[in-house]
Amino acid sequence: MIIDAPGGLVPVEIKTGSSTKASKLIALNNFIEEYNCPYEIVINNSEELDYLSEKII
Repeated sequence: MIIDAPGGLVPVEIKTGSSTKASKLIALNNFIEEYNCPYEIVINNSEELDYLSEKII
């Protein structure tokens, strides 16, 4: 899902697991760089909020 927010595009990805490995973030990081997104949101089943990378929450 892509949200067209006032600050730019904000991609949102929904995962079924409780964690997301760094190896699964390559395509997400490429999208962020290509479209100059301020950040991306990954939703999963984790009970804690965590930064997966500098721009991925």
